Amino acid sequence: MVRWRQVLVAVFIVGALTGGPAWTQNVRSLTLQESIQHALDNHGLLQRAEAEALEAHAGQQQAQSAWWPSLTTEASYVRLDDRIPPVEGQVPGADATFEIAPIEFNQFRSEIRLEQMLFTGLRRTRQIRAASARAEAADALIAEQRAAVGLEVRQAYWALAREYSRVEAVEQSLRHVQAHLQNVQAQFEAGAALEHQVLAARARVAEAQLDRVEATNAVRTARTTLNQLIGEELHTEIELVTDPETAAQIDLTVDGIDAHPQLRALQQQVTALEAEASIARREWLPNMALTGRYLFARPNPNFFFERDQFRGNWEVGVTVRWTVWDGGRRSAVTDGAWARLQAAEAQFAHTRREIKRRIEQETLAAAGARAAVEAANHALRQAEASFEMTQEQFEEGVVLSSDVLEAETVLLRARQRTTEALTGYARATAALLYARGRVW
Repeated sequence: MVRWRQVLVAVFIVGALTGGPAWTQNVRSLTLQESIQHALDNHGLLQRAEAEALEAHAGQQQAQSAWWPSLTTEASYVRLDDRIPPVEGQVPGADATFEIAPIEFNQFRSEIRLEQMLFTGLRRTRQIRAASARAEAADALIAEQRAAVGLEVRQAYWALAREYSRVEAVEQSLRHVQAHLQNVQAQFEAGAALEHQVLAARARVAEAQLDRVEATNAVRTARTTLNQLIGEELHTEIELVTDPETAAQIDLTVDGIDAHPQLRALQQQVTALEAEASIARREWLPNMALTGRYLFARPNPNFFFERDQFRGNWEVGVTVRWTVWDGGRRSAVTDGAWARLQAAEAQFAHTRREIKRRIEQETLAAAGARAAVEAANHALRQAEASFEMTQEQFEEGVVLSSDVLEAETVLLRARQRTTEALTGYARATAALLYARGRVW
């Protein structure tokens, strides 16, 4: 089995190959949980979802405020043109005139209006229900986005772990073939080996060096991806603390499919559309409101003969508003609302089936990945034993140099397959977590 503690060695190797001693660079140790939490704190799409949820909750509060009466105030001052003449009258048969309605050139007015809806055909209740459902759907979408961020970080974390392990495996392979090259050269100088064996060993060393360069470049790419997700500087060296096999051992049986955030969001969207369809149908009903007003003005139009002083008066009434015909608008709105509801219900049913299929598929993939880990570990043990035996036999002169190089190549591939299996198991578990809509 790959010794996970040796990953730290790979960090220093990469540092040495990428421009200087590793201890002079910024190195940070992170567990998988810490990496996910950093990404959750900094991910732009998650912050957008949270802002949209705040907007949805604001809409819910706005809908709930419709239960309360509206109170408005107004004040004004108007100066009239001095050339406006007053309304005058004349006695029949006389030349004299008199003022019937004098003009107040300075007019002051203040008013307080109160309106309380008494009946809206239950549209207000449905509006509140729709707004509440959309707020809950927005919260569920946050949970869905959190799960997506968790998957993204896990995939990047284990991708970097895989590349670190590849570097470590290539370094071990390079040490083995360099040591074998020294043995072959010594035997060649002693006349116990042929020149083509030395050349073959040198070619294998060059190949291992090329593998190290490629693995180092892969580490740079994977490291940049993880750093970008967790909000670190792109060139920060990351020491991975969490073991992939340990991280894959999680409880996946606690939540049912109905707890999936995507399904909860769709269910709340269906609820909201049901309420909106009900609202559209109830547009045929009238509105009734209680109104009240207090007017304080100079002149007060309700006191005709007292125009040169401030007077106040109040009034209370009931207003009924009923749209009898609107050219078919309400019918069209109702049909559209029911069509959107049917589409949302179909989407919910389809998504539910798709999530069940995805969970089953990822469960099988995780089980297969676990079996691959066991098989890869067994193959690695066999390859290690075969390589050690072949080395001993070569030193005893029983096998050829090509046999050692072939056994070393098999060992390198076994190590790489074990790394792939371990990180693949962790990634398969991450995909299963996401399929269930979970972060942890």
